[in-house]
Order: sequence, then structure tokens, then C-alpha cells
Amino acid sequence: MEELVSRSANEEIEQFLNEKNLPSILGSKEFVDQIRNQFFHTMVHAEKPTVKDLALESKRIVSLVCHHFGLEQEEILQQKRGVANTPRDLAIHLIHRKSMCKQGEIAELFNFSSYSGVSTAIERIKNLLMEDSALAATVRLLENKI
Repeated sequence: MEELVSRSANEEIEQFLNEKNLPSILGSKEFVDQIRNQFFHTMVHAEKPTVKDLALESKRIVSLVCHHFGLEQEEILQQKRGVANTPRDLAIHLIHRKSMCKQGEIAELFNFSSYSGVSTAIERIKNLLMEDSALAATVRLLENKI
């Protein structure tokens, strides 16, 4: 009997992992719903947004960050080599996390020559968030407003 239950469970898990609706979440219906609601709500869209919608969403996030830090948009959108601009990096991070913009589109908005600058800004913020609890609180506050 134990072998039958074990084989049945393994077959069920194998079938689950072979389904095409990845990312796969294994657990009770309540657990799966909780995870989906917590982490995937921004990824589910009835239709793919238009370029115009993405641009508006990006500009709204930039405006929100500017308002929070008391800056003008030009101060966030303009690139200054060798000068730390945490609000700029934060805006890039939030656009990357909360919109469906690709790194190339974000690079264009922030006047980078390629998307590698976007990747660098995102990594800088990730590192700062691990060290700076006040910045992490700011990110949560801004994410709740998006």
C-alpha cells in the first residue's frame, strides 16, 4: 500500500513538473494562490501593453520617484558618469520590477548607450537594499504607490 501511495505521489509530481504553465508552484491550492497573488500579480496581463502604455507607466514611476526625492525629471533622466545618483538607480529598478519594459527600453528612457548601464544600476540598488534599511523602506513605500 505504501509503495502505491509513493508511486502515485511521484507520478503526480512528475506530471505537475511536466506541465507547460511554468513557473511551477507545488503545494496546496491556498499556498499556490498566496504565492501567485504575492509575486506574480504584476506579471499577469489580459493583453500585452502597448509601447505607449509602457512609456506612460515608466514616466509615472519617474514622476513618483522625483516627487518623493524633491527632484526635477531632468535630474533623474540625465546621465552623469562617475556621480552616484541613487534616485535615478531607484527609478530604473522600479521600472524594471513593476513594468513590462525591457532593459533596452529603460536604457533609451535614461539615455544609456546600451542596456548594460541599466543592469549595473539595478545591481547597485540591489546591493544598497541589502545594506540600507531606510532605502528598503522607501522602495516598499514607492512600490505601494505604483
